[in-house]
Amino acid sequence: MRNQYNKMREQFNRRTLCSGIMAAFVMAVPAHVFAQGFVLEEVVVTARKRTENLQEVPDSITAFGRAQIESAGIAGFEDFANLTPNLSLNEGYRPGVAKITVRGMITPQVGDPPIAYVVDGVTASSIDFINQDLFAIERIEVLRGPQGALYGKGAVGGAINIVTRRPSNELEGQIKATLGNGDTTKVSGFISGAIIADTLQYQLGGSYTDAGGFDDNEFLNKATDFSERTTFQGMLQAQINEDLTVDFRAKYASSEDGAGNYTVADWADINADKNVDGIDANANIMGTSDRDILELSIKADLASDIGDATFILGYSEVDETVFSDGDYTNMPSDFVAFFSGAQGTDFDSESMTAEFRFTGNSDVIVWQVGAFYQSRKTNSQFNWFSDFLDTSERSGDSFQIVKNEYDLATSATNFDTNFDTEYAYSIVDDNRSDAWAIFGQFDYAINVDWSVAFALRYDEDKRESFDERQKGLTKASKTFSEVQPKLQISYQLTDNTMTYLSASKGFRSGGFNEFDPTILRGFDKEVSENVELGFKSTLWGGAMILTGAVFTIDSENTQFTRLNLATFTLENLGIDASTSRGLEIEALIQPSEGLRFNLGYGYVDAEIDGFTATTDYGDITGNNVPGVHKYSANLGVEYVAAVSDELDVIMRADYIRKGPLSWELDNVIESGASDLVNLRAGVEKDGYKVTLFVKNATDERVATEAFFGATGIARLPNMPRFYGVEASYNF
Repeated sequence: MRNQYNKMREQFNRRTLCSGIMAAFVMAVPAHVFAQGFVLEEVVVTARKRTENLQEVPDSITAFGRAQIESAGIAGFEDFANLTPNLSLNEGYRPGVAKITVRGMITPQVGDPPIAYVVDGVTASSIDFINQDLFAIERIEVLRGPQGALYGKGAVGGAINIVTRRPSNELEGQIKATLGNGDTTKVSGFISGAIIADTLQYQLGGSYTDAGGFDDNEFLNKATDFSERTTFQGMLQAQINEDLTVDFRAKYASSEDGAGNYTVADWADINADKNVDGIDANANIMGTSDRDILELSIKADLASDIGDATFILGYSEVDETVFSDGDYTNMPSDFVAFFSGAQGTDFDSESMTAEFRFTGNSDVIVWQVGAFYQSRKTNSQFNWFSDFLDTSERSGDSFQIVKNEYDLATSATNFDTNFDTEYAYSIVDDNRSDAWAIFGQFDYAINVDWSVAFALRYDEDKRESFDERQKGLTKASKTFSEVQPKLQISYQLTDNTMTYLSASKGFRSGGFNEFDPTILRGFDKEVSENVELGFKSTLWGGAMILTGAVFTIDSENTQFTRLNLATFTLENLGIDASTSRGLEIEALIQPSEGLRFNLGYGYVDAEIDGFTATTDYGDITGNNVPGVHKYSANLGVEYVAAVSDELDVIMRADYIRKGPLSWELDNVIESGASDLVNLRAGVEKDGYKVTLFVKNATDERVATEAFFGATGIARLPNMPRFYGVEASYNF
């Protein structure tokens, strides 16, 4: 094991050296090799909750502006994750509730994601509100590394800041329609303008997607990955006076998707990607998900001579029902070693968020103080049924919960061994979270070259969980808290290069597993500590931006969720200690008019240093943290050619490579490296644009989730080649 560790460390050092050599080579190339006069535009971000030039922020940040979002066809989380080093998203059982990984920090199915996800100042209360369709977006900012001091609990691995387009007095908008294979149709658009000039502006938008699907269930002869989604959103912006602005926002989304339609490979096929496109799903129950989401918020900004005050109030709720085959086959039960079953989950959650912050300003010090509160109530019910008609097509409506048995069947230990009814048992969890925080930060310019920034936040989160049928036995509560500091020191090495050193802490609240008398009831908080050394350079007369960083993150109680096949519950097991070491380098280059390159590379070695939660896996010290790609690389090129004064031809190609990863703590099930190619080509004239596109042009098929199932290795395949035409009009 020690030899393996030394080998991985040598690989990390070698990659660090190679990246350093690449950066030095790029910086040494003389500017005259590039055409003169082409300067990349300045990127403004609000990552530290105030407006700043991206190149002056001492953090590892990838930002996507309006133009890049449009040209790259970014319409969801996975699209921008593919263009961000050390950030990935893998779809799971519930559509839209994916596993996010950043710098080796992972998403447990029980608990919170490793990032804070903020839309127009409102922090998402759970992962259910993260992976939605994006449109009318002004900017996407991805901060890597623990951001607890700025974004609070949940930002154990980073933060994502989404800024939507703001309305103005001018009438503007977009209409976009897409036709693609898989019987895919999508229509989206928005319009904004003034109701009362300079006083009240509006924005209204919506999208509708209908996709027949790509992958088949060979037993039912139906597509498994169908999707129908509808989204509406609106905003009112009121300028009360010259100092006070109030924004009202609302969003509603409804969807019906295929869910839990896993393919099952033989036990010997421990390579999760092996023949993933050659084995169809064959369950006798089609997995489906129905989900409704509502989000409301109000934001007030008040400017004064001494600083700016912001108050944000948000409300969100989600209601989802998922039903699928439990064994993912149409095999009959033998009622001894194999039980054909079905599973259903009813999930609803609502939350309220409030935040206040005041930002002061002076010639040398920028400071901010604030407070935060969030209340969340989540109710979930998992139902398990025996499938007496195992080899016949069935739907969720044909399974019924017997009320008197429901009151008694409180865990898998109460399984109905007499099989009087198909209903077997339910796992019920009522979960509460009441969290608050206070925070502050300042940025001090020591002189023209040196500056120091310090932030500090205290978070406290009271968690409670119980099964309503046996509240006295199952009720558990605990308060989790953490002080999260962040220190940044930056130095202006040259007129065009800034270097920085930062140290930060992140905190993910603990909580409670679904109750079963045979498993661990609670899991502890996760704490991560990050040290990062980085640089930001503007080169070649402004035609190139180059950034890079090396980091190490030490984590305590890394949260990982496994499916406990003995109880069929989701069980969060804390990894006592883990370490993530890695690097990132990004470049944006415009060598001539109309030609632009973007490059990104990230490497992370996420290793388990200690694990004592259970002896089921044996000694796994030195294993990879599951779900973490060893590396990620992306290369994009975009070319805009002016055919005439009014007609432009726009072409873009992106190549994305993801490194190998392991799926379980024992590292037995693995996936290899994958390659993804996306192509876009179109013409634009007078606001009209027609684009041909291909996503996953090489039809690369890999697993987005894999685990040990009852009859083999269950895998969820990624989307195959998707192509079509997109037409839009901007006005």
